[in-house]
Amino acid sequence: MKTINELSDSTSKHIHVATDDAKLVTAISRLPSVKIQTRETKSVTLTMRGDINPLLALLGRHKVLDVTITETDLETAFMKYYQEEADV
Repeated sequence: MKTINELSDSTSKHIHVATDDAKLVTAISRLPSVKIQTRETKSVTLTMRGDINPLLALLGRHKVLDVTITETDLETAFMKYYQEEADV
């Protein structure tokens, strides 16, 4: 059984990036820990688990207009964890 801290650490982050650089959108989609939710020419919405530093380093090398990062709330993480346990 996971502790609350472990459960919180294992949740995914929801990230939206707006940019003038279409190449950045392509580069983000190539990161291994990223799951693209929506992709447009100059923006991308994704979910990501684990270390966010590779994404932040990539963003630092491009022109970014806006970034929004939110974490999954604990209730959603809790429900997902128990759904995964029930599926096993």
